[in-house]
This record gives sequence, C-alpha cells and structure tokens, in this order.
Amino acid sequence: MADAKEEDDGMSSDANFVQIFLINIHIQKATNLVKADTFGKSDPYVRVSAFKTDYQTKVIKDDLNPVWEEPCEMTFFNDPKQLKFEVFDFDEGIGAGKDDPLGDAVVNLDFSPNNSGFEGELKLNNVKKGELYVKVQARKLVPSELEQRVDALQDKDEENRATIESLDQQIADNTDKNNAVQAEIDAVNSNITAMTADIPNKEQQLKELQDEAKNMEEEVNTINAENNALEETFEALDQKQKEVQKELDDVKDAEDKKHTENGHLRNDIE
Repeated sequence: MADAKEEDDGMSSDANFVQIFLINIHIQKATNLVKADTFGKSDPYVRVSAFKTDYQTKVIKDDLNPVWEEPCEMTFFNDPKQLKFEVFDFDEGIGAGKDDPLGDAVVNLDFSPNNSGFEGELKLNNVKKGELYVKVQARKLVPSELEQRVDALQDKDEENRATIESLDQQIADNTDKNNAVQAEIDAVNSNITAMTADIPNKEQQLKELQDEAKNMEEEVNTINAENNALEETFEALDQKQKEVQKELDDVKDAEDKKHTENGHLRNDIE
C-alpha cells in the first residue's frame, strides 16, 4: 500500500474539487543491476513516489535480475505529473548504513481519457547500467466515475464480507471436526497407553502358560514312556500266555491220547 507522508502528498485541494487522479502501478522486474555489495551481489528493492507519497517493494536477496511482480495504487486530488522510480540495495546487519542507490527513472503521467498508459523498459539513470520494467496506468475520475467506483467497491466489500462469513463457518465446522478427531485420537492413545501398561502382565501370563505347557509336555512324555513300558509288558505277558496256552494244549492232547489208549486197552481186556 502507498504510504502518505506528513508534507504535501497531493491530497490537498480546493474544497470544490471534482476529480481524482488515480494511478495503477505494476512493478515487474529489473535486469543487469550493478553489484553494490562487497561480498555477494545486491539486495534490491524499488521505491516509487509522487509528491510525498511512496510505495516500496519487498527486498530480493542476492539477485541482479530480481522479479517483484508487485502491484500498487496511488490516489491524488492534484495532478502529480510524473512518477519517480528508485532502485536501492538494502543494507542490514552490523555496520549497515544508508541503502545504496542502484539507479532511478521517471515516468511522465498522462491523464487524458484515451491514454493507454506506459508498459515496458526504463533505463536507470545515475548508474552505469540497469533496466527497470514497469506498467503504469493513469486515470482521472470525474464524479460519475467516482460514484460507480464507490458502488463497485461497496459491492466488492459485501461480496468479501459474505466470503468471510462463509470461511468463518467453514473454519468453525473444521474446528468441530478437528476437536472430534482429536477426541478420537486421545481415546486411541489412552487405549494404547493402557494396553502398553498391561503388556508386562500379559508377558508374565504368557510365560506362565508357556511354563505350564512345558510341564504338561513333560508329563505327556512321562505318560508316553509309561505307556510304552506297559505295552512292552503287555506284549511279554501276551507271549507268556501264548506259551502257557500251548503247554495246556500239549497237556490236553497228551491226556486225550492217553484216554484213547486206555479205551483201547479196556476193549482189549474185555
């Protein structure tokens, strides 16, 4: 925004003034600036002024071909006739003094209705080299145009207010959503904390279960060993039973044979 100073700034006029001088300025870039710093390049910025009103661009560090692309607007009740553009090297830090000039240029203003303004290159004066690129459009507003401009600004203000209200509502909605999400996150973190605190207990329970499982496995192995021993004993007893049964069968066969022989002897005796 243009800054007005306390001295004559072109805004003082006859009480019956009927026109306003409006200047739209676009500071685009500079090329081939001189090197002002001992170390590094230059840190350029532009100041544009008329009467005692001026506008200053941002500082671009260490660049001899800076690009600003900064628009600004100046309004006066008196015809400023011309704009002065000055390029400076910004000094800062220990031992910094007055900013070094990197050249200046002037644009003459034409407020006639059919004037298309100025856009292009300005050769910088009072310096070995350098160019500044700007666009300047000068207009003289009469009361009807001023009224239209005020109406347009009021419409734009209402539109901006509606946009701001909509954005405020979106911000409020997003804040509510963020709070809800944060509450869910807090609940999850609380669960994680509780689960983390319970991990040692779970680990102890797991160890106890593992020990119990190991003991049960040892018991199973012992039982299996006993079963194997019993099976071997059973097999031995079964074998012994078969042998006893064979002996019984042999004794029975022998008795049957004797019985038969005794029967033949009785028959012979009779």
